[in-house]
Amino acid sequence: YAEPVSQLNAEKLRKLVEHGPDVYPGAYAVEDENGNLITLQANKPRQRMAQAKLLQKTLGKGPGLKSKRVYRHLESGDVVLFNRQPSLHRASIMAHTVRVLPKERTIRFHYANCGSYNADFDGDEMNLHFPQDEVSRAEARTVVLADRQYTTPTSGLPLRGLIQDHVVSGVLMTKRDTFLSREEFQQLCYSACFNVLGENRRVVLPTPAILKPRQLWTGKQLVSLVLKLVGSKSMDVKFNLKAKSRTKSDVVGDEEAEVLVLEGDLLKGVLDKNQFGSSPYGLVHSYFEIYGAEAAGSLLSTLSRLFTLYLRSHAHTTGIDDLVLDQDADKARFEILRKARRTAGAKAVAKIFKLDEANGTALDPSQTEKYVEKLAVERDGDSRLDAAMKSILSGVSSKVLSACFPGGLVKRFPHNGFALMTGTGAKGSIVNSSQISCQLGQTELEGRRVPRSASGATLPCFAPFDGSARAGGYITGRFLTGIKPPEYFFHCMAGREGLVDTAVKTARSGYLQRCLVKALEGVQLKYDLTVRDSDDSILQFIYGDDGIDPSKSSWLLSKPGWQAMNSEELLGVSGRGAFENLPGLSDKQRKTLDHYMGRGMDEGGSTLDDASASDTGLQGAVSERFWSEVDKHATEDPDGVVAKMGRENFEKLMLLRYSKSAAEPGDAVGVLAAQGIGEPSTQMTLNTFHFAGMGAAHVTLGIPRLRELLMTASKTPKTPTMNLPLLSSIDPIAAERFMRLLRRIRVTDLLRAFSVQDCGFNGTGLVTRDYKVGLEFLHESVYSEALDLSFEQIHGAVSKKFAAQLKSAITKAIRKLGTSRTTGVVGTEKMDTSSETEEEKPDNSNKTTAEVGTDDEEDEPDPLEPEAVDAHEADASDARIAQRRGEE
Repeated sequence: YAEPVSQLNAEKLRKLVEHGPDVYPGAYAVEDENGNLITLQANKPRQRMAQAKLLQKTLGKGPGLKSKRVYRHLESGDVVLFNRQPSLHRASIMAHTVRVLPKERTIRFHYANCGSYNADFDGDEMNLHFPQDEVSRAEARTVVLADRQYTTPTSGLPLRGLIQDHVVSGVLMTKRDTFLSREEFQQLCYSACFNVLGENRRVVLPTPAILKPRQLWTGKQLVSLVLKLVGSKSMDVKFNLKAKSRTKSDVVGDEEAEVLVLEGDLLKGVLDKNQFGSSPYGLVHSYFEIYGAEAAGSLLSTLSRLFTLYLRSHAHTTGIDDLVLDQDADKARFEILRKARRTAGAKAVAKIFKLDEANGTALDPSQTEKYVEKLAVERDGDSRLDAAMKSILSGVSSKVLSACFPGGLVKRFPHNGFALMTGTGAKGSIVNSSQISCQLGQTELEGRRVPRSASGATLPCFAPFDGSARAGGYITGRFLTGIKPPEYFFHCMAGREGLVDTAVKTARSGYLQRCLVKALEGVQLKYDLTVRDSDDSILQFIYGDDGIDPSKSSWLLSKPGWQAMNSEELLGVSGRGAFENLPGLSDKQRKTLDHYMGRGMDEGGSTLDDASASDTGLQGAVSERFWSEVDKHATEDPDGVVAKMGRENFEKLMLLRYSKSAAEPGDAVGVLAAQGIGEPSTQMTLNTFHFAGMGAAHVTLGIPRLRELLMTASKTPKTPTMNLPLLSSIDPIAAERFMRLLRRIRVTDLLRAFSVQDCGFNGTGLVTRDYKVGLEFLHESVYSEALDLSFEQIHGAVSKKFAAQLKSAITKAIRKLGTSRTTGVVGTEKMDTSSETEEEKPDNSNKTTAEVGTDDEEDEPDPLEPEAVDAHEADASDARIAQRRGEE
């Protein structure tokens, strides 16, 4: 860093120049008053001594004279910018304060920042940038500082948090039966808090929880002391919190599953990922909101040291014995899976074909295969079978889980290391425990079960159209005792799909974000509080329609009760005078606000119609949603805090908090918006998984939907949707009927099968061929209730619209072929096939036939259905030969 020489640092810089470039800390060059750069050479100590003595030559020689600059080494206390690519959001580049470790060759940083950079310690490469002037160093110490990037600008949720070992240690330390001796308590407290204690700070130990036979303190008392030391120099902390733990009540008890902090004392609950991980509304997030970014960063550092030291004396490990189930649980698991293996396929078939339960479960495998084969030839038949099997097998998986966890393990929490990790949020989840100890479960490829090959079998080892759960990819094996070869193959299929999906979606989402950033890079929040583009065109009169910065507003709407509990700490003023100087609402302002809040959709128009130009500058100019939440909490007052502090004071506090959450002019809100969409898109799966069943439920989701909206700006979106607010006088039944009337239903959604029949020459004397197009629809009972549709309506639409559209499509196809012919629709007729027996056709259908006639000089295959016409190709060629002979 090129540091200017002054009276304050001249002696330090002189020593650095004498050290030269090869001794740390040293310097490698000196810039003189004229801007000339003098390189310091390691093998010329006399030159370095001479330059060191000349450093102070220009000091005090006049205000207009430029001082020398010494290009010194990086040293502890400097601030640097740290970056990991791809830089998907603002927190991908942050400023850190340096601590130099001589002779080390690795960049180190705290685990808590892994989430911000999306970094892990498996060979990731990161870049270090050293700011070279005082303005950039000032920006780094304030705006870009890592502590200030605690929340994401998209939603205001935390990015930083402690992970893995720290979470396990936090739970072990704060559980009820953890007790510490005086020596342990003092050692842990000092080692964790040495950075906030200072030299002469006096710490008063709390009263021991147990006095006799020896004094013992609880882990909760130690954490309470740490919270007070970090929060205030006088340890006068009035901080309150009620929050849920990640650890379930069935392993730690109902009381310990809820964290309660009153005036800085942790009274109950275990601290886990929900409190000091990257989770919202926890302990560290509360500290950030009340005491600021630096206090939250200091608390994370202190807790990480505390938990690391505690874990050194209370080790954590896991082994095979943590994964073993006891005999009762293993037997229950085996029985559930054996029953499911025998009956799942039959139950699914019975559900689809509406067989009664007794007949359905009594189906043998060969009968089930026949039904599955019938479904295989139907349109959407496989999707219906998948949906039925998934719903049945998900119930089986739930039964297995409840039979095995947590009571079925040989070792129980907290002595079970694996359960300790998965239950507290340290690493993994119940899915990992289940796959190791119970079963792998259903294999899914692109949101569906394993597909069948052309032979009808999923793998050669299964019979064609096998309806069993195993044949469809349901793996009953577990990693603890091994899985069978076909199950291993299914598992590898799912793994391969995951790898391909990850590789492809990286490029897709990366290009999506690049397009978004390029389009929005000029959008900025100006000082008149409007959002404008680079050409000063106004995009929004108020940012986000409420002017609120999302990174400051996570507590604002979600937790009004917590803000009331911590009113004195949030205001920074204690006692009765806390609310006296806060501005409140006048009678006129309250009347205006109530008028706006009382207006509904029935009156029509915007809530800003009657607002005067001066209204927005008044106290109480807040969003409707915010004020309705404030009013609701003040009225209900579930904790009794509002009654204690007074409703007017509560409203004053919330209005002040709202105004402090305003977005700051100068923010590059366009780039932040682009990053807010682009960064989460990297977590999406590439392919959209459709709902099984009717086509009306299919919705384009994920990256394809974002590309359609933001990149291609498609005028014809694949699945357009619309939100229509209804009048309050409309009852739900009428609203549902109205929605069904507006729904787009295609013929293909209702078709069961279709056919094209070549009827040959019609014998009218003209060279005309007749074709019959048969449309076989699902039976009316399948769709009438769900879609509010009758078969008469379908027949009317087919005869009036579909036949004309079919003629138009055939005519266009003929024109493309370049031949001269005309097409005409003779007519449509309706046939009811519902008289067929249940065994022949499980799903009754209705059939409509349209006759299409074509005048043709030269017969060619129908372009819409080549295979159907090919079957009659021999007859057609014979007819052509006979026709030519007659003409001759």
